[in-house]
Formats: sequence, C-alpha cells, structure tokens
Amino acid sequence: VEDGPNWYGQKDTSDTSGGEDYPVALQPSSLTKNTYSPRIVFSEACYGGHIAGRSETDSIAMTFLGQGVLALIGSSTIAYGSVTTPLIGADLLGNLVMKYLVEGQPVGTAFMKAKVDFVREMNLRQGYLDGEDQKTLISFILYGDPLIAYDPYQVSAKTMTREKDHPVVKTVVDQDMDAAKSSPISAKAIASAKELASQYLPGIEYAEVHIHSQHVRTHTSPVTGAGKGTSNQMRPSSRVVVSFSKQINFEQHIHRQYARVTLDSQGKVVKLALSR
Repeated sequence: VEDGPNWYGQKDTSDTSGGEDYPVALQPSSLTKNTYSPRIVFSEACYGGHIAGRSETDSIAMTFLGQGVLALIGSSTIAYGSVTTPLIGADLLGNLVMKYLVEGQPVGTAFMKAKVDFVREMNLRQGYLDGEDQKTLISFILYGDPLIAYDPYQVSAKTMTREKDHPVVKTVVDQDMDAAKSSPISAKAIASAKELASQYLPGIEYAEVHIHSQHVRTHTSPVTGAGKGTSNQMRPSSRVVVSFSKQINFEQHIHRQYARVTLDSQGKVVKLALSR
C-alpha cells in the first residue's frame, strides 16, 4: 500500500474457509541482517519500489538495500499483471529481467534489455502500448548497483549492445466514453467484463465502473532535410477498456484495487489486467 510499510498477499477468491482477504506477506521487521542476503530483488508488488519520504523502518525496499541487497527493482505506484499466460505488465517485465540475469547480464543491462523486449513483445501482440504497458515501463525503477550480476562468476562477455534500428512504437490514450462516442459498447459486453473481473476482484458489485475508448497516437517524422521535429496524430481504435476500481480499508490503510478489461469491437475480451 502507498501509506504503509508492509507487503500484502491476497486470499484465493474461491476459498470460503475464512481468514483475512489481504494477509501480511512481508514487513520490515521480518527481515534480519545476515550474510545470506540476496544480491538482487525484483518485486511485482504495488508500491514495491515506493521510497519517497521513507526510511528502513517503514519501507521494505529500503530495508532490503540497507541490509545488503545490492540491487532492487520495484514499482513506485500501482503495478499490473496477468492471471494466466500470456504474461503482461509486471509479470512479463519480471520474466524478461530474470531471463537476462540467468544469462549472466548485470542487472542494469538486464533491466534495460527487458524493457526493450517488453516494448517489442507488446507492440507485436497489440500493435501499440496501452495504458498498463506504459505505466509498467515508467513505474518500475532500479535501485542500487547496475553492474551487479546474479552470479558474479558467470558474467556475459559482452553486456552492452547498440540497437541497429529504432522500431516505430504506437501508444494509446484512454478517453472517457462521454467524450468519445465513436466506440459504442453494449450492456451485455459490460456485464461479461464485470463477470470476468469478479473472479479476481471480490466485492465488485460495489466497484466504480469507467468505460474508455482507446485512441492510438501515431508518430510521424518528416523526410530528412524536408523539415524539423515530429508530429503526433490521434485516431480511434476499435477497442474499449472497462475498468473497475474498489477502495479497500484494512489495518488503518487505504488501498485501491483495479481490474481493467479490454474488449474488441465484437465485445470479446482481449486482455485482462489486475493490480498486484
């Protein structure tokens, strides 16, 4: 949570045996300084890398770094992920970082390459980067020494490469449906999205619902020598995002949980993103 030091888990929504919906998974006092501190930590948790105005006593990220962890990657805000394959958001970024770490890349290089691969993968799947993709790229931050490798005895011989080309990447901007009438969505499609999200967002009947159309921002560059700068153009896509948000109050903290369901022009679900 943004206003607290702990990292929380979430009870399986199909578990009816009782217990806390959001039990404490880890807290600063759980971490003890010893000679076996991990070299590198990657956290997918919401606010896992939020350290503004924090100290070791009220930030797990700061505690890790203060007790010997040499590099930590975490999100400064809400983080999104998937519930199944294909991986998205924090799940995909984490998977790519681990891939390069296992290959012997230093964490800084692994993080950089993972973000580049993330952009290419999501651009290949969707044709653009949506809101969750952009937020993942911006919010995940590396703290510590970028030259640290997972295995100091197995470092890749060549760690830095120069990209040979610069792929054109499109991004989307969500616009409220009231201001974008060009992407209508049926009540049936909204109900289907709500039913899907209810499997992972308890109490969704009390959640706020927002509907947005996706507008693609295209970047055009003039021919060399014909002009200067670039121009941005917007065009509506055929996809709509239905987002659900719910405020959760527990242990004197406030947390908002989100589910974002992307639908195509036929009302078919093409992506489900959940806050971690």
